[in-house]
Order: sequence, then C-alpha cells, then structure tokens
Amino acid sequence: MTPATSRAHSSFAQAFGRSIAFISIPLFASALFAGNINPSAVSINQIDYRGGVNSVVGEFSVNYSTAGSSGFVNVLNPLVTGDSGWLVRNLPVFSGSTPYNHGSITTRIDLTQFALTNGIDVGSAGLLIDYDPLPSTSYIDVLGNGATAGVFGIGDVKNAVGGGGGANSSVLGYHSAPNLVGLTFDPLGIPLADLKYQPGHPNVQAGDDQCAPMAMANSLQWLEDTNPGLDIPHDHQEGWGGDPMDDSLVAELDRAMGRTMGGDRGDADANTGVWPLDGKMQYLADNDLDGKISVKYLTNGDTSSGSADLDGDVDYDHAGQTATGAGAVFDIDWILGELEDGEDVEMDLYYQPDPPDGRHYVQLVGGGRILGVPFLLHTSDKVQNSHRDDDPLTPLVDESFEFDPFDTEGTGDIDFEWLNPDTGLALNSNAIIDQVISESPIPEPVSAGALLGFGLIALRRRSK
Repeated sequence: MTPATSRAHSSFAQAFGRSIAFISIPLFASALFAGNINPSAVSINQIDYRGGVNSVVGEFSVNYSTAGSSGFVNVLNPLVTGDSGWLVRNLPVFSGSTPYNHGSITTRIDLTQFALTNGIDVGSAGLLIDYDPLPSTSYIDVLGNGATAGVFGIGDVKNAVGGGGGANSSVLGYHSAPNLVGLTFDPLGIPLADLKYQPGHPNVQAGDDQCAPMAMANSLQWLEDTNPGLDIPHDHQEGWGGDPMDDSLVAELDRAMGRTMGGDRGDADANTGVWPLDGKMQYLADNDLDGKISVKYLTNGDTSSGSADLDGDVDYDHAGQTATGAGAVFDIDWILGELEDGEDVEMDLYYQPDPPDGRHYVQLVGGGRILGVPFLLHTSDKVQNSHRDDDPLTPLVDESFEFDPFDTEGTGDIDFEWLNPDTGLALNSNAIIDQVISESPIPEPVSAGALLGFGLIALRRRSK
C-alpha cells in the first residue's frame, strides 16, 4: 500500500470510527481484511434484452454468505487505468447487525471494454476485484488495497421489463451502459456510510408491461404487513386484470389504472404500460381506504397521473382524494426521509438517452449514502412474463421472443443504484428518476430512527 493510500485509509478509519460511535449500530464489521474476494462469491452476467441479446450492459452480484465479512467491493479493468477503468464502485456488503437481510446485492456494470459493441458474447474478462472493509475514493486507492487481477467467467441473464409510463413504454432492444465516470466520493463525507432499509418487501412475478401495478401492489402489501389494523382487501399474488374472474390485488390495480389488456398476461403486442397515480388513488377510493392511507408524489420532469400532467409543486386531486405534492425537482433527502419514516415508496426509471428506451416502475426498499454519495435499493420483476410472435408484415426480421413463461425468474435481486442528486439520474441504470410516489397509513407512522434516536435505519416489520 502506498503512503498516499495509507493516509487515505487512515482518514477513513478515523471518520468511520467516529460515525459508528455516533449512530450506535455499525453498518460494516470491523474485521481487518483487504484484497481479493472469494471468487465464488461473485456472479457476473451479460444482459440479454428483448430484441437485444449480448448487450454491453452486465449485472454484477455478490453473495453475502460466501463473501464472508462485510465491507466494500470494487472492480477494476486492470488494462484501463483511471476513472473509466473503475467499473464497480464501493458496492456494499452490509453487516449482519443491520436489518439488511437479503442474501446478495446486485448492480449493473459496463462491459463495453470487453465486448466493444452490442451483440458480442463476452465469455470471460480479466478483472481486479477488491474487497476491503473501508470504501475507496479512486482507482489508485483500489489498486493500493492489494488485490490481484484474475479471469472471471461471464454468463447470461435475461431482462424483460417496462411499462412504467403509458403505451409504448416497454424496454425493447439494447440499452445504454452505466456511466460512473465523474462519480466522486468525498473522503471526509458525512455520514461515511448509512443505510435506511425496509425488510420484508414482497416481490411478486409480473406480467408483460405490468411493472407499475405490480410495484404498487408489492408496496401496498408491505404497508399492510407493517401496520397492524390496516386491511388491504385483496390478496397479493400473480394476477392479470384482463381476466374478469381474477380478484388479486394486482389485477384490481390493472383495472383501476385502465391498463389496456391483451390476450393473456404475457402478451407483449397488446398489453400496455400505464402511469399509476390515478389508478392507485381510484383503488383506494373504491375499497374504502380513502382517509386511511395518504399519498404523496414527487416529479422530476414531464410525467403524468394517467389522465393529466403532474406538477409536484401542487397537490393533485382524483377520485375524491388528494395526493400531496412533494416538489417538482429531484429530492433525495425527501425520498430517504420517506423510507426512514416507514412509508412505502415507488419510482419510475426513465431510461436514457432521449428519446428514451422505455420506462420501468420499481419499489424502493432502502437507500443511504456512502462517502457523501447517495444510493437507492430497489426491487422488481426483471424478467416479466412476456412473449411476441413474428410480424407477418416483416418476414425477414425475427421479432419473436418468449421470456419467463413459467414465472420463475427475475424476482430474486435487490438492485443497488448510485445517484446524481442534482439531476435524479440513476447512474447504474442510466435512467432519470422522473416520478416518485409514497403512501403511509393515517396517522403516519413514527420512524424507527426517531424512536431510537438516530437516523440510520427504518425498522418497521411484523409477520403478517
């Protein structure tokens, strides 16, 4: 380790120690280790999109039980020096003393330096994967931790998402890779690391373009589970509003949101996406939940309720209810505050560049900051039940696909997302967070952070 790196890590240790003493609960274990991660703890996969196989976008996952002690994972391309070669940055492995109880964590990684272009299968890559108890601030800092490069296999993972913003919002074809260049960590950032996490969120299999109704259904079920006395009258399970006999929660939300339905829940030609706010408020009104659940919303650009343009600076009325406006610019502090207060939160990912490559609604389960940089944790079905037949008008082009016909894929991950707090750009997804909706029971819950006297973690959990 170079003297400069030693000094940097020394300042981390001092700040980390003070931070942990202040917030009382350590996010990360204090075991002294640095260097190579157990290779079996790492999984790297190249994303196959609908209509876009072998993309330059990958997923990088760490298995917590195999990784062992907690800390931070950084990935370098040893052949590309400097910021552009730092591919995964300070991906946290949270300590067991936090409420983070998921067995792994996943983030997106740019594979352009290995694939060069979309359509090329990347079977393996030479990488330096560093696992350190403290976060790093630069490529050089990671190099100084002592990890050595090795060759890691790269598999394949499917991705079929979308439907978060009305018709034509499916995610089809290739997507832009993450761009973390310019992501700057403050070695004296306060807090050095914190986490607000909500355990117990369900993540049920979704149909084609059903991300918005399913995000709302997942969150409403979690709200019921964590608030005794609140009754959501419909069972939360796989469902589809096109079946008139289906009275599942998501089917009821499908219909309340006015989603266009196809021949079945996986019909990618006829099922459409939808903006969810009108439908959520309609569902609450139809099921005697008005006056029992309050709704807030934040906008960051041009978005819709489903029937009207939204401006987060003003309240919005629909179905005899009012959604309170929380602002018309991205506000990470508001989002983290809602999570800490035990409110269920959903957000729309508006994929870039513009014109966009579709939209995808997800539910938030956590967030925080590391060295001053905010992050969010979200879940969704990343492989929706989705199928399409060839178009007879274009016989020379293969437009057919079938994704997850048995509803077994896509719901096992918690996705980690670095953010630009000024623009609302989710850096790993390369998507603007343009709409955020939160709900809470009336009266609103008192956050666990307030109850315990620190702002680290929202802890509201019970067995249903």
